[in-house]
Amino acid sequence: DDSLETIEARSRKLKEIHPQLKPKQAHFYAGHCTIGLHYTIDQFKKEEKTVYETARTSMEDLANRGFYKKELIGKRFVYSPIPLKDNLDE
Repeated sequence: DDSLETIEARSRKLKEIHPQLKPKQAHFYAGHCTIGLHYTIDQFKKEEKTVYETARTSMEDLANRGFYKKELIGKRFVYSPIPLKDNLDE
């Protein structure tokens, strides 16, 4: 599991490469970028301590920017990370 330091460092680097990201978006993606896993709006809401609408628009924005692929599974949308070209763990 990624340490807090790793996530913080990745989040900072993400903000340098993509200054248009909001801090919570960068932070969430930094800790939730494992290829093959799926993440939800509820996870964003809980982990970034925000309201549902903010979580939804944040995840939507990340998907529009190419960080996640949005797909409908059952009745809910899930987001799976798309591999980034910039390596955040260097």
